[in-house]
Amino acid sequence: MGKLRAPIVIRAGRGALMVGVTMFFAALFGILTREPGFLAAFWPANALMLGLMIRWPWLGGPMGWLGGIAGFLAADLVTGSDPATSLLLTAANLSGICTGYLAARHLDIADRSLRRPSSVIRMILVIFLAAAAAGCGGAIANAILFDQPPVTGWVIWFATELINYIAILPVVLTIPTRDGLRWPGRLHARMLAPLGALAASAAIAALIGGPGAIAFPVPALLWCAVRYGLFVNALIAFGVSAMMLIGVATGVIALGSELAGQHALMSLRIGVTLIALTPIAISSVMTDRAVMMQRLHDMATRDQLTGVANRRQFDREARKAMDRAAAAGHPVAAMMLDIDRFKAINDNHGHATGDEVLRVFARKASAMLRPGDLFARVGGEEFAAILPAMAADEAVALAERVRRAIADQAMDLPDGRLLCVTVSIGVAVTTDCGAGPSPLLIEADRALYDAKDAGRDRVAHRLVPGGA
Repeated sequence: MGKLRAPIVIRAGRGALMVGVTMFFAALFGILTREPGFLAAFWPANALMLGLMIRWPWLGGPMGWLGGIAGFLAADLVTGSDPATSLLLTAANLSGICTGYLAARHLDIADRSLRRPSSVIRMILVIFLAAAAAGCGGAIANAILFDQPPVTGWVIWFATELINYIAILPVVLTIPTRDGLRWPGRLHARMLAPLGALAASAAIAALIGGPGAIAFPVPALLWCAVRYGLFVNALIAFGVSAMMLIGVATGVIALGSELAGQHALMSLRIGVTLIALTPIAISSVMTDRAVMMQRLHDMATRDQLTGVANRRQFDREARKAMDRAAAAGHPVAAMMLDIDRFKAINDNHGHATGDEVLRVFARKASAMLRPGDLFARVGGEEFAAILPAMAADEAVALAERVRRAIADQAMDLPDGRLLCVTVSIGVAVTTDCGAGPSPLLIEADRALYDAKDAGRDRVAHRLVPGGA
């Protein structure tokens, strides 16, 4: 038991350290950038902590919360805040984070990563609840620290937290996993054009000004939404909202009228941030559409049981492979593979076991082929492969490796018994690729029957007339 608990404790400790360090520097940034005597206008710590715990739920354990609290308090104390003020403000911050965390726990993984059209709406509801709860904590803190009416404190905290959550939370929630990180390769003009349009719209907003200037980037944001992925669009949304707010605050973007008071300024900030949500919402719809299209494509081209190509896809891709080989002057090999006595496996052990045999066989066999080879299930227990640029001796050697790999490893059954499975393989090779795949596959099928007639669990091969 002690050995099992050690990794859990170590992971919890790392999570606490990760959350604590992140909160310390995020809170320190907010403290150092605020005006003397005021609360921070931009406070990223709360949104970051909520995002981390939603994105990586293992950080939401007791140790993670303790690490976050320690980070908040440490940032306050190193900047000279008295302990009572630090505890009061930390409690107000945590009121919003806790509320958002409890609300987000009811969302499934797709909604927490903004991958469905409704995900953005649901996450906005979570953000509103978190901001409202933070407003309640802020109303108490402002009344004690600044002698302000509770309503004023609630409005200021609610609006500020709403802006911070909307700007930062989508970025954290859409951070790609290590497997999902993909460098687009060579950058080209079409890929960079939406960003260029976005920069141009910002320049035009600064040049023309006026109340409508904050909406000038919307067409470019729509372009970005259909061109880039969720994470990039979340970064763009954050950048645009920050750029527009800084531009208005510094006078680079002149709205043409004075902002009448704190409420008008808050209204402007919320409006800019909501506009910046446009690419995230549309990109979420595009992501869902891409997933659905991929599923439809898989249903049309993949065998649903084994995951390899189906007969229709095999016939289409085999013709293309033969045409490419004919143009390059390369030979092409084909394999027909049949699991021996498969009917007896179904009769003696049940169809569930038979299905598992097919899945395991397909996984093992396809893993031994090259990336450019074509492998498919073409019948009940029959599979086929097209092997471009492979001579007869190489194809026979590969088929023999596949046969041995299947025969040498018995399969575990649910009742504890072992099931030995064998495969018979027919190989054919041709250099006359212009005739298409049919003659090659016919000879490979004949070779398969040669292998079965010779006793099964073996490889037989033939040459197509004109083959090598």
